[in-house]
Amino acid sequence: MPDLNFNYLQDRVKDVDPDIRFMALEDLRKYLNDETVTSSKSSISYHLDKLIPTLLTMLDDPNPDVQNQVIKSFEPMVRYLSNDSILLLVKELFALVQASNDPNNTSNGSSSSKTRNFRSFTISIPNMALRSLFAQSNSRDKSDFVSDKLSKSNYKFDRDLAKKIFSYILPKVFQNEIAFDNIELLIDLISEIGYALSPKQNLELAQYFIQVSFTEQGIIGKKAIVGAEHVIALIDQEHQISTLVDSVSQQFQASSLPNKSYIMYQLLSVVIRRRIKPSQVADIFDAVTKELYLDLHIGKTRETHKDDDDEEDEEDEEELDLDILEKQNALKEEAFTTLIDLVDAAFLPIDNKNTVLDVIQTFLQYDPLNQSDDEGFDIGSEEQDEEDGDDIDFSEDELEAVGEEENDGSWKLRLQASILSRVLIKSYPDTLDTVLDKILPILPIKDSNDQVVLEAVRSCIAIIHATSPRDAQPVQSLFEPIIERLNSCKEELIPVFLKLVESLNRFDNTVLIEASFKALEKRNINSLSSLEYLQFFTSVLKFHDDLSNLVINKIGDDIAINLEDKSFNMIIESLKCLKILLNHKESSKIANVEKLVSSLVTKVENRKQYPSELIRLAIEALGATLTNTTTTTTIENSTQEAIFDVLKSSISYEVTSKATLDVLNNIYTTKTLPDEYSEAIVDGLEQYILSANEATSTSALILLNKLALQTVSDKRKKETIISSLLKLLPLTNASNHKLIFEILTNWSQDLNESEQTLLADVIINLVNSDKILLHDELFFNMIRAYSQNFDNKVFYDKLASLLNPNLPVSAKISAIGADNLGKETHINAAIEQLHLLLKSNINDSQIAVAILFLAFANDDLLDVNELIELLRKENFTNEDNVKAVSTAIGLKVQRNPHAFITPILEAYKAETRSLTRSSLVEALRLVVDSCDQRQKTEIWDAIFSLQNNDFDPALIPELRKTGDVLGEIALSLEEHQIQQVVENQVDRRKIYLVLVFTKYLISNLELSNTGSRLLTYLVNASVEWLDIVDLDLRKIALGNLLTGIHIKPLILAPLLNLIILPKLAQQLSAEKDFKKIITMGPYKYTLDQGAELRKLCYEFIYSVMAADDTSLVQHDVDIQLLGKNIIEKGLLDDQPDIVVLACSNLGNFFDLHEMEAMELIRTGGTELIEQLVGALNKQLSKKLSAKASAQDTEIHQERIKSIVKLSKKIDLVLESTEIDNDENRQIQDIWNKFITDIKQQYTVYYSSTVV
Repeated sequence: MPDLNFNYLQDRVKDVDPDIRFMALEDLRKYLNDETVTSSKSSISYHLDKLIPTLLTMLDDPNPDVQNQVIKSFEPMVRYLSNDSILLLVKELFALVQASNDPNNTSNGSSSSKTRNFRSFTISIPNMALRSLFAQSNSRDKSDFVSDKLSKSNYKFDRDLAKKIFSYILPKVFQNEIAFDNIELLIDLISEIGYALSPKQNLELAQYFIQVSFTEQGIIGKKAIVGAEHVIALIDQEHQISTLVDSVSQQFQASSLPNKSYIMYQLLSVVIRRRIKPSQVADIFDAVTKELYLDLHIGKTRETHKDDDDEEDEEDEEELDLDILEKQNALKEEAFTTLIDLVDAAFLPIDNKNTVLDVIQTFLQYDPLNQSDDEGFDIGSEEQDEEDGDDIDFSEDELEAVGEEENDGSWKLRLQASILSRVLIKSYPDTLDTVLDKILPILPIKDSNDQVVLEAVRSCIAIIHATSPRDAQPVQSLFEPIIERLNSCKEELIPVFLKLVESLNRFDNTVLIEASFKALEKRNINSLSSLEYLQFFTSVLKFHDDLSNLVINKIGDDIAINLEDKSFNMIIESLKCLKILLNHKESSKIANVEKLVSSLVTKVENRKQYPSELIRLAIEALGATLTNTTTTTTIENSTQEAIFDVLKSSISYEVTSKATLDVLNNIYTTKTLPDEYSEAIVDGLEQYILSANEATSTSALILLNKLALQTVSDKRKKETIISSLLKLLPLTNASNHKLIFEILTNWSQDLNESEQTLLADVIINLVNSDKILLHDELFFNMIRAYSQNFDNKVFYDKLASLLNPNLPVSAKISAIGADNLGKETHINAAIEQLHLLLKSNINDSQIAVAILFLAFANDDLLDVNELIELLRKENFTNEDNVKAVSTAIGLKVQRNPHAFITPILEAYKAETRSLTRSSLVEALRLVVDSCDQRQKTEIWDAIFSLQNNDFDPALIPELRKTGDVLGEIALSLEEHQIQQVVENQVDRRKIYLVLVFTKYLISNLELSNTGSRLLTYLVNASVEWLDIVDLDLRKIALGNLLTGIHIKPLILAPLLNLIILPKLAQQLSAEKDFKKIITMGPYKYTLDQGAELRKLCYEFIYSVMAADDTSLVQHDVDIQLLGKNIIEKGLLDDQPDIVVLACSNLGNFFDLHEMEAMELIRTGGTELIEQLVGALNKQLSKKLSAKASAQDTEIHQERIKSIVKLSKKIDLVLESTEIDNDENRQIQDIWNKFITDIKQQYTVYYSSTVV
C-alpha cells in the first residue's frame, strides 16, 4: 500500500460530505493495519499526534457511520504512538467519557452527552473509543473493537505505561459518581493490563466493586460483581482475601438495597472461587446454613377468620404466599451456590461434613407445594408446630398454578442439593460411604423438573464412578427406579438415563441392560434421533460378552436404518459401532447381517459419493465380518465373495489402500485364500511398497511377507517387487528392514545377477553404517540363504572385499559365507594367517579379521586360554585386535559358560593392566545373559574382591564397562548382596563401581516396593559420597542425581529436603582442592576443575525448579534454600559460565515460584536484598581485559545479559509486592536504586531483553 498523505487526510476528514469523511477514516484504518507500510514508526507517530485532536472532535460527528469509523481508527494507532502519546490520548478520551456522564455538562462534548441520561446503561461513544485502545493483548480475538483480529501487530502495553494509566484513571473513577461507562472501562483495563496493578490497587479495586454492588441496582450492580471477579483473580494474598470478606460483610450491613442478601452470597462465591482460604470460613458457613434452614415455611401467612356470631369458633388457617416462598427459595439458591463453592474448594473443616450431609438430605426432597402432611420439612420444635397448625390450605388460583407448573422455585434447591452431593465426595472422599447409604437412594431422578433430573443423574454417575465394584449393594438399589424412568420419562431424557446405565457397566448390570433395551423396543426409540444412543450401544458391546438376541438385534436393526441416513456423521458413528458389533462374541445372533454387509459393500463400491473416513470404516467393518469366525458362519458364500471382490478393487485406490491393506493382513492371518485372488492382491499392493506414507509402506510389506511364499510365481512380477524392496531397504526403518529381510530370504533363489550385486551393495552400506546388529537373526538368515543358493562366488566375494573387516557383523557374514563356499578351506587359511601374524606382528590389523572369522565359524581351534594370554601381552595394543579377541572370548564362553567363566575371572583377578581387565569385562558382558544365578554371583564377587587401592582417572573407561556388567547382574541379585558392597565402603574404585551400577539401576530397574527401597538406599549412599574430594566420583554421583530426578522423580523427591539439597548447596562453592595452577610462560593461570561439578549442580537445581508444583508441595521441598544459596554463592562465583547459570536458575525461582521468592525476600529483609544487589554489582563491575579474545568478549556480554534479564524478572515481582511496613519499603528503595542504575548504565541490554 502506498504511503498515506496525512496533510490531505486532514482536509478529507473535515469535509462537509460524510461519505468523504468516512472514506478518509477507512483509508487511515487500512493504512495503519497494513503490515507492509514502509514509513518509519516515528514519522507515523508524528502525523498521528497532529491528527488525534481532529479525531476526538469527530466523536461528536452527526453521522453515526462516521462516528463508528472514528472509533475503529483509534485501535490500530496504538502500535505507532509513543507511550507519552498513548497516555495523553487515554487522558483525553477519559475526560470525554466523564463529560458524557455529567448531567450538568452543557459544553460541546459528544452528541451523546446531550442525549444520554446520567444514569444511562449504554456505553458512550468516547468510552467505546477508549476501550478499543486496550483490545490488544489478552482478549484480542474476543474484542468488539478490533477490526483485524488475525493481525500479527498485537501490541502489549509496557508495564510502566500501564501503571501510569491506572494511576491516572483509578483515583478519578473512585472520586466520581458511579457510572456504567466507568465500570465497563475498569473491567476492560483489568482484563487487558491488570498485570500492572499492585496488590494494593487490586484490593482497592475489589473493594470498590463490592461497594458498587451493594449501592447500585440493575445492570451496574451486576457488572460490578463481574468486575470484582476479574480483579479478585489477580489477588494472591490470604490476608487480602480475608479483608474482602470483611468488606462484603460491612457493605451488606450498610446497604439499603432490598436484594442485598443475594448480592452478599454472589460476592462471597466470587471470593471463594479464588481458591485462597479466607479466615472467616466458619462465619460464611454458619451464615449459609442459617439461611438455608431459616424458616423453611416462611411462605406461610396467617389470616384470622372470625365468626361475628361466635368468637369462640375463631380459627386460624394457614396459607402459602407463593410470591414470598419463591423469593425465599431464590435467596436460598444463592446461599446454596456459596455452600457448593465452599465445599468444592475444600475449605470446610471435617466437623462440618455432617451438616453438609444434612443439608443435602433436607433439600433433595424439598418440595413444599407437593409435600404431604407427614412429609413436611418441620425444622422447628414440636411445640412450634402445634402453634402453627398442621393444615396447609391453598387458594384455588395457587392450586391451579401448581397444577400447571412449579412456580415456587423449590426445584432449584433440589438441583443445587444434587450438585452438592457430587461436589462433596470429590472434595471429601471419606464421605462416600455415607453418601451411598443416605444420599444415593433419595437423589431426585424421578423429579418433575428435567433440569433437576439431569443434575441428579450426573451426581449418581459421579457417586458410581467413585464406588468400588466391591461395594455394589447400594448401587444396585438404583436399578429399579432407572428401569421405571426409562419406561415413563420424556423421550429427550432417555439418553440421560442411558448414560446412568452406562456408568454401571463396572458392576453386574446385565439385568439393567436387558431392561433398557426392552424399554427402547417398547417405546419404539431409534438411535437415528441421537448419537448418544450409538454411544450407549458401543459401551454395552465393549463391556458385556453375553448379550441376548434382543440386545444384539436391536443394535443391528438400528444400525441398518442409520446406514441409509443422509447425515455422513450419523453413518460414520454407526459404522464405528457396527465394527464392534461384528467383532463381538455374540455376533452370530445378528439376524440382519446380510443386509448390513450389502449396505457396506454398496457404499465401498460407490466410494466417490462418501468421505474417505466413512469408506475406511466400511472397509474395516467388512474385514470384521471375515476375521471374526463367529460372524463368518452366518454369512452366505456369495456375500463373502462380494466382500472379497470389493476389497480387491479397494486396494487400487490410494484413499482406501491403507485400510484395505490392514484388513487383508488380518484376513490372511486367519485364512488361506485362493492363489488367483492372492496374485491379484499382490498386483495391487506392489505400488505401495515405495509409498511416501511410511505406514502404508509398512502395511504393504507385512502383507507381502505373508504372501511371498505361497503366491508370487510370475518371474517378472518378482523382479519388479525385488527392485522396489532393494530401493526401499537403505531408506526405511529397522522394523521394515526385518520384513524386507524375511521376504528376500523367501525369494533367495529368484534374484538375477544384477539384483544380487545390488543386494550386496545395500548390505555393504547397511553394515558399514552400523545399521545391522550382531543379534539380528533375520538378517543373518537372509545371508545364509543367499550364500547357499548362489552358484558363483560373486556375492560372497563382493561382501568380503568391501565390508569393514574389523566389524563383528562383517566377520559373522564371512563365517556364514564360508559355511557354504569351502568352509574348511577358509578356516584353514584363517588359522594359518593368524599363526603367521601372531609370530610376525601381533598388532597387525588382519589379526582382528582372522580371529572374528574363526569365532563366528564356531571353530574349536580357538582356545580361550590362549586368547586370554594374548590379551595379557603388554605389547598387544591394537584397538581393533583387542576388541576382536574380547568378542571371540565372549562368543566362546556364551556357548559353554560353565567351562570358561572361571578361567576368565582368574585372569581378571590376576591382571594388573586396566586395558586387559577392561577387555575381559567386555567379554563377560556378552556372557551375562547366558549365565545362571551362581555364575552371575561368581562374576560379582570376583570384581569386588579385586584388591586395588589406587584410584586413577585412567581406570574410568574400565570401571564404566565393569559397572554396566555389574548393573545387569544387580537386576537379579538380592538386596542384601548389593548392600554388602555399599555399606561402609571406602575403596574409591569400588565406590565408583557402585555409582556406575546405581546409574544403570536408576535407568533399568522397575519400581516396586523392593526396587524403590533399593534405589533409595543407593541414592542415599551416592549423596554421602559427595563428601569425598574426588572430581570423578563427584561427577558421576551428581550425574546419577540428575538422571534420577528425570527418570525416577518419585524416588528422589522425598530425599530432596532430607539430604540432597543441603549437600548440593555445599557443592555450589568453589573448592581449593579442585583448583589447579597452570604455568603459561611468565604467567600463571588457575584452572577451576570444580566448575564442571557446579554446572551439574545447577542443572539439577534447574530440574527441581521446573518440576511439577504438586510434587514439590507434596514433599514440601525447600525451594527457598536453593534461592538463598544461589544468591550467596552462585552470584559471587569467579567463573562467568557459573554466573550465567546462577542467574538463569534464580530467574526461574522468581518466575516459577514467585510466592516462595517473595517469602525469601521478606524473611531475608534488607540484609538479603543488599547481598543480592552487591553480588550483581560485583559481577557488573568486572571489566573486560584489553587483550580479551573474541570468546572472552562473548562470555563477558553473556554475563551482562543474564544479569540484566534476572534483574528485570526480579523487578517485575517486587513491583507487584505490597509495601506494608518500613522494612519492605527499605527493600523496595534498595532495589529501585539498583534497577535505575541498570536502566541508565545498560540501556541497550535492558531495552532489548525480553522477560
